Amino acid sequence: RPPPGFVLSHAVGTTFTLGLDAALAIPLSLAGATAISADDSVGVISAVRRAIDRIDVFAQAGYIRLGGATDLVTVLEPMIHPLVMEKGLFHPKVWFLEFEAGDERRYRFVCSSRNLTNDRTWDAVISLDGKPAMQPNDRRRNLNHSSASLLRWLSQPGRTSPRLSADRSARIERLATSWESVEWERPEHARKMRTHVLGIGVNSAPKPRGTRTLIVSPFVTAEGIQQLRSGENVDTTILSRPEQLDRLSPVTLTELTTFVLDDFVDRELVGGQSDAASNTALSGLHAKVVVRDLTKTKSSLMIGSANATGPAWSANVEVMVEVEG
Repeated sequence: RPPPGFVLSHAVGTTFTLGLDAALAIPLSLAGATAISADDSVGVISAVRRAIDRIDVFAQAGYIRLGGATDLVTVLEPMIHPLVMEKGLFHPKVWFLEFEAGDERRYRFVCSSRNLTNDRTWDAVISLDGKPAMQPNDRRRNLNHSSASLLRWLSQPGRTSPRLSADRSARIERLATSWESVEWERPEHARKMRTHVLGIGVNSAPKPRGTRTLIVSPFVTAEGIQQLRSGENVDTTILSRPEQLDRLSPVTLTELTTFVLDDFVDRELVGGQSDAASNTALSGLHAKVVVRDLTKTKSSLMIGSANATGPAWSANVEVMVEVEG
């Protein structure tokens, strides 16, 4: 939702898998079309068309599905951009949002583990709000450099099939330029924030450090765990899916404390609630979170798209936001 008094100027979203029925909710929401009667098909389609001119969604080619059948998905084509990878997967789940009120601008960056689908899995999301800085400086540009680089990478000719139009490519480039000077509001107690973008050549992977590590990931490999651990002798805890932990070697497992998500946790949370609440209960682990205890009573928290696997940290395009405090 835009801040009070603002409207959407431009939105760029990324996802690995894309359900067209879920994607339809984005222009409906941003256009404020949810107040239109479901019987007013002309009004709904008109509102969606106005919104999609301001929205660009990039997804891994071959992983776009129809989802629930609806005639409205046919109008989404201009905003959906299948991305073709030479190696690895296009796996980030982020939103770059620009809002406007006259000449004023506001920005929001959403980084998560959730694809643009109607899946009801347990996911993790961080949302940051910001505005143009009064005096842009090199420190702020460095903080925003990797995420702005992702926007420019997406806008390059031939990145998508079919090719991105010249107008949309130029608009994304303008957003990248504005993004470099945004001053972000920090979460409470946060001292530092970083955005790690993997797989596009900006070399922003985090460095393992700390005295304890917690890794939450639905998919794990020995190589990925080694990448995220702070050290061989550092206490490391893994929360994953049972079938993934079963695939790890006995040697890897002896060095870890492992947990799985309780199958009954969803039932406990919705116990005694209405049927509507039960229908929206979450099921299954899909969150990607890395927590590290650092020295001098500090900790860091990373949330984003990267699983604890080798390909996630060596070949895929991924985005993780790190907050330290």
